[in-house]
Amino acid sequence: MEAVVVDVVKVVGEWRVSPPLGSVPPTELRLSYFDVSMVSVQVEYLFFFDFPGSTQDFRDVHFPRLRNSLSLALSLFYPLGGQAVPSQESPYPGDHVIRYSDGDSVSLTLAESGADFASLVGNQAKEATAFHPLVPPLSHVITSVNSTEATKRQGTQLIAFRVTVFPGAGFSVGLTYNHVVPDGFGIVHFLKSWAAISKAGGEDVSVVKHPPVSDRAVLGDLEPLKRAFLVESAAKSRDSHASSDETLYFWLPANHRHRHRPPVRSPYFGNISPVSAVVEVSTSELTRENGAGHAARAIQAAIRRIDEGRVEQLPAVGRRWTEVMGSKPRERRFSVAGSPLFRVYDLDFGWGRLRKVEFPSMEETELASLSDSREEEGGVEVGVGGPEEEVIRFTSLFEEGLKSLCNVSKL
Repeated sequence: MEAVVVDVVKVVGEWRVSPPLGSVPPTELRLSYFDVSMVSVQVEYLFFFDFPGSTQDFRDVHFPRLRNSLSLALSLFYPLGGQAVPSQESPYPGDHVIRYSDGDSVSLTLAESGADFASLVGNQAKEATAFHPLVPPLSHVITSVNSTEATKRQGTQLIAFRVTVFPGAGFSVGLTYNHVVPDGFGIVHFLKSWAAISKAGGEDVSVVKHPPVSDRAVLGDLEPLKRAFLVESAAKSRDSHASSDETLYFWLPANHRHRHRPPVRSPYFGNISPVSAVVEVSTSELTRENGAGHAARAIQAAIRRIDEGRVEQLPAVGRRWTEVMGSKPRERRFSVAGSPLFRVYDLDFGWGRLRKVEFPSMEETELASLSDSREEEGGVEVGVGGPEEEVIRFTSLFEEGLKSLCNVSKL
């Protein structure tokens, strides 16, 4: 595993960015059933782009366009600029609303790093600590900016940004966001909209061809499902003892935009990719000959159940995953972040296509990441995190498995 020298990141400047004043009315969004389970989930994304100039050049000439376009993008994706607060009307503990007030803002930091950009964007295994200075923390203080002053209040910030310049080589855009607002499709929709505005000069929001829809009413009446989830969550404790069984559990999310009845329009900005199946397989089945085939059949069967199922069946799946989270050791729980369908390598803020994407939050969870490939149409980029010896062993086994599949396909 290559050790990337972690240089001290120098903060060049800090800004508060809000939608243009008066562009978004004060709004309160009730959370849907799909949102409520994500209130405490934070996700980190890190994007690298080539840029041959200096930090001063980037700050004076290019950064204002990035900042202005972020403001315009937030006017469309305004829930990201607001806060998640406990609902005053709901009798259920844990129920929240997303509240946006005129002037609510997000944190945007510009920094400089002397780390080796080429190593950071390489495909080799890297120490996760190399990414830590490049993603921002989420604050629990909400800052609202009006024409004369800034005011602060307690609340859960929903997104923060850090842009880091690597002089003469490139820059990164790091973000940390609360999953309660968007799912993966939603956050990528936001990023591509921000990039489109920036690439067009940073002044024209009309270049966003598919503005988001944030109104949870498009999902229909899911309140009974949400109430059932909140009541059960409050009644159950997660301190049960871990089981000593040899079963592995794979959380399989699925995009329900087209599965929902009626179907939900793609620009919907919210969570609608819930835990849709929990695949359970024993380690003995996976470690014997053709273990990969057994895993593939189990996942295929789960996908078939998803396609044949209904939204009303999702709470039972969610309850099963909650039980797994509360009673099974972390090393036996797995999931996948991202999707090749997001096509993140199409991201271009005006300085060329994305060079590399990373998921720093993968370090803290048993996740693998999937994305499209920058180099090959139809290719898939796979990322894993964990102790060095596990990553090396996974890489070896994965490469052996791919070679075996290629050999079979030639028969």
